[in-house]
Amino acid sequence: MTVRFGFLLFTYLVYSAACSTKGEVFQEEAGTGAEGDAGAEADGPSAAMDAATKPDVGPADVAVTADVARDSATVAPDVAASVDAAKKLDTAVAAPDAAPTMVPLPLHPSCTFGRQTVRQLSPELILLLDRSGSMNTLVPMTKYSRWDSVNMALDVVLRNTTNQVYWGLKLFPAVGMGCDVPEGIEVNPAIGNVDAMFRTIHMSLPSAAPPGTPLGQGVRAATRYLTSLHIRNPEFLVVATDGQPTCPDVTQGGKDSVAALQDAAKSGISTFVLGVAEAGTAESQVLSDLATAGGVPSDGATKYFSASTQNNLLAVLEGITKRITKCVFVLDVAPPSPKDVGVYVDGRRLGAQDWVYSGNNLSVEIKGATCEQLKAGTASRVEMILGCPGVPVP
Repeated sequence: MTVRFGFLLFTYLVYSAACSTKGEVFQEEAGTGAEGDAGAEADGPSAAMDAATKPDVGPADVAVTADVARDSATVAPDVAASVDAAKKLDTAVAAPDAAPTMVPLPLHPSCTFGRQTVRQLSPELILLLDRSGSMNTLVPMTKYSRWDSVNMALDVVLRNTTNQVYWGLKLFPAVGMGCDVPEGIEVNPAIGNVDAMFRTIHMSLPSAAPPGTPLGQGVRAATRYLTSLHIRNPEFLVVATDGQPTCPDVTQGGKDSVAALQDAAKSGISTFVLGVAEAGTAESQVLSDLATAGGVPSDGATKYFSASTQNNLLAVLEGITKRITKCVFVLDVAPPSPKDVGVYVDGRRLGAQDWVYSGNNLSVEIKGATCEQLKAGTASRVEMILGCPGVPVP
């Protein structure tokens, strides 16, 4: 008896149907006559497994490389449409130029082992950069301005993390707008957009005309932008400023900025505050208040992360990016049988102690030395193979 297997564009509902009906989809495609029944009785499940596993099929043949991508919320297809698609294996095709996310393999008569695309859940990080006139002030004992010091450190960190972090940019005040801050941001978060970031920064030098440091307005605009994305990626703000918000005035500016950062934190958006100020000054106290409101204060002498020198700022930024970059990979749908899966990095299957589920089994987090290898770039390919209830992944 000849059995034909097609490629199946995988969804959770289709996959659940394939598992729960114990191979019903494949039996319908193969035929259910006396010949098929006799063959099944003669050979048995173990013989079917042996025959199916003779080809040299390894983890790399049934899983796909992880993509570093945003994870937008998706809705499962209609149940009837999904089951109907499963019963028409020969006509189920992927979108043009897109590989199917699952390939059914005849490894067991009652289960279809398959693969699912996993994507790294990279952080979205918007840099709120102060371009008020005071950023032209020289850093003590150096020949560089506060603006120069911040941007030289940013250049190193952004280039080192451009493939791991969705960097975006919001300038305050906007060019020629004083205390007014427009909606949106100057550079949308994206992987590999370091050049776009710096083109915008170099075209927007600090200016005291018109005056104003509208930090609170900038935070609110960036928060509205991030919350409008409706994504599962972790979201953060990094504020780089030299002190006192002044819009609409010094007194109200500080209160408004603290309130804006507290509101962002309530929305799930934490803010790191980088302060270019001298300890013990009024500006330093304001920065500490802002950092506390942002939800991720420093453990050091000041609540804000001190950016008084280029080297210090570089170390702070590198520490922040490492802190927020985790080895979390998101799944399109939860596995039908969460215990019957295999997670692989560069073809090596990880032990149970090396990874955990998170997010209602919709993501996996890789831990320990393997995670550090992924961060360092010495490991890159993350793959997952799905099994069925009671049928472990071989």
